[in-house]
Amino acid sequence: MTEEQILTLASKYLELHPIHGDVGVWDEWSGNPEDLLKFAQAIYSEGFSDGYKEGSYSDYTWMRP
Repeated sequence: MTEEQILTLASKYLELHPIHGDVGVWDEWSGNPEDLLKFAQAIYSEGFSDGYKEGSYSDYTWMRP
């Protein structure tokens, strides 16, 4: 996944709070524990699907979310 795709996915589950207008200072994301768990599951699923290559994980299909 690209950084842009990760941030887009994060915006579905977490709330972005810009700290400053300064690009040298990072922004903060917030949410409750359930939101974080939903985001983690979504990013895991997306990463697994994007990284999946036919035949690469044929023996590990039971691991697929």
